[in-house]
Amino acid sequence: MIYHIAAMLAGFLMDLLLGDPYWLPHPIRLIGNLIAFLEKILRKIFPKTDKGELAAGIVEVILVCLLSGGIPFLILHILYGISVWAGFALETFWCYQLLATKSLKTESMKVYDRLKTGLWMRPVMQYL
Repeated sequence: MIYHIAAMLAGFLMDLLLGDPYWLPHPIRLIGNLIAFLEKILRKIFPKTDKGELAAGIVEVILVCLLSGGIPFLILHILYGISVWAGFALETFWCYQLLATKSLKTESMKVYDRLKTGLWMRPVMQYL
């Protein structure tokens, strides 16, 4: 238990210091690709009715949660069984990637600055 708390804290500190490197594929992108992949498959399987789409959506949510949570859990479980330090290193890295505190602040400040200066209105005004 202490390793998980320490890994989260270390990952958080790494994120504050380094931020997300843009060259590194982000786990959220991978999950987004999984969602798109599953949606194509489930749309072929389930009927195109309200109930069919609801059922497909439920199945997709369950599959995405199981895969995006289950696979990392299994990898960490195996790695911690082999070496506590290897498991800790991977868990720290994943926490660093997933928290994205610095990047969220950076990107949200870009939106804030555009809202504050009114620059967001320029593209809209050309259509009025």
